Amino acid sequence: LQMWRGDPDTKIILAYIENFGNPKNFVKIARATTKDKPVIAVKSGRSEAGSRAAASHTGSLGGSDLAAEAVFAQTGVLRAASIEELFDFAMAFSLQPLPRGNRVAIVSDAGGPAIMCVDELVAHGMRLADFAPATQAFMRTWAPPEASLRNPIDLTPQGSLEDYRRALDAVLSDDGVDAAIAIYVPPVRADEVDIARAVWQAAKDHSKPVLCNFLGRSENSPGFVELVSHSVPSYLFPESAARSLAAMYRYAEYRKRDEGELRTFPVNRTQAQTILDRAVGEGRSRLRSEETDALLDAYGIRTTKTRIVRRIEELSRAAKEINYPVVLKAFGPEIVHKSELQAVRLGIRTEKELVDAASAMQRQLRDRRMTVEGFLVQEFVQGGMEVILGMARDKVYGPFLVFGLGGIYVEYLKDVSFGLPPLTDRDAMRMIESIRTYPILRGVRGEPARDVTALQEAILRLGALASDFDSIQEMDLNPVLVLEEGRGYCAVDARIILAQPSS
Repeated sequence: LQMWRGDPDTKIILAYIENFGNPKNFVKIARATTKDKPVIAVKSGRSEAGSRAAASHTGSLGGSDLAAEAVFAQTGVLRAASIEELFDFAMAFSLQPLPRGNRVAIVSDAGGPAIMCVDELVAHGMRLADFAPATQAFMRTWAPPEASLRNPIDLTPQGSLEDYRRALDAVLSDDGVDAAIAIYVPPVRADEVDIARAVWQAAKDHSKPVLCNFLGRSENSPGFVELVSHSVPSYLFPESAARSLAAMYRYAEYRKRDEGELRTFPVNRTQAQTILDRAVGEGRSRLRSEETDALLDAYGIRTTKTRIVRRIEELSRAAKEINYPVVLKAFGPEIVHKSELQAVRLGIRTEKELVDAASAMQRQLRDRRMTVEGFLVQEFVQGGMEVILGMARDKVYGPFLVFGLGGIYVEYLKDVSFGLPPLTDRDAMRMIESIRTYPILRGVRGEPARDVTALQEAILRLGALASDFDSIQEMDLNPVLVLEEGRGYCAVDARIILAQPSS
């Protein structure tokens, strides 16, 4: 990559990747390279994603292929789904300029392929351009009566060669259009070379990308040769043209984006090292609850006020220290997902309610033959939105972070994003912004906006913790309650799993 980045004769870099060697080094080099020229890669190994059984929410959401996706997203490397798509993208990048935006015009002589093209464009983040009234008025002066002149334009088989050329020229002249896809279903009576010539002649007069679909015409057809010989990429199917144009837009946006900066925070690394060394030395696979809170506190990650009690008789004093209402949680070696085991009770307001809840919890867990080592009494934080922050250590990529809407439904919704440390501040913010439900964090239907800035810092701090200690295998902070803007966040439940020494 470093060599090709500096080679003036190399315009595009294509790669088939099985592994990245040193992923951190790849991220650093690829991030610099893609700012200068596109890197398009196809990577094998998708089927490994999600195959590893894990004891945490984060582990069940992870997998090597998702870590690879994080690498590509952070570095601007475009991932092709197949070798065929790799060369589809390469043809577009090598022959056409990048689009300035995502507004696309489609000119076709058949409605069906045009609609299929629209669907694929929208699925990949593009949108149909809205034509200026003057553009539509001009086309009405010469288009066939049967033609549909709204985007996508369908000239029907009644459209002439000149109609096709004028329609393409008209939409490319419209300031509301950033790119065009020309779709042609060759009828018997028309010469496809003449149509191809009309397409490239219209394209050369504009600085906007034009891609073409001559339906069913391969690279051996005269129309394909005419187009590609004059720098217009042509594809067998409309979906291929749509995906290639969308890749060009994604790359154009990547080149403009702010990469941010690496931030450092004051942390107590000595305290963290002591906690982990003790647990590893004792041969444990997980940190205890009090150790988890202390480790997160050493790296400035906020947790709820918590008291640990071993006996029911001690609950009342712990609750008075925190102040009612409180949350009660049972803990023990087999108690992993507390909600599923009914090992958590929220909003307890009296001593009697607290003791009764603990007694019932202990009884039903023991009936399941689970060991109850004690209880956590926590402050009851209200009004927050639940998210998950997590980390899993991949055997190839090392630690990667997970963010998404949290709570008990996280594994079913799978609305999550991934990042590979070290993260810049913009990387962390992109992780937050990339989930489908991000607008909820910004406030919808009268709900207040949440403290996204504090959440961004939490992701960066978690990344630093994961990078500093190889002995951490997984971290699962779920839920993290994100409070109103300016009030921060609070990790309500956390689990840290330790890496097992290799035998």
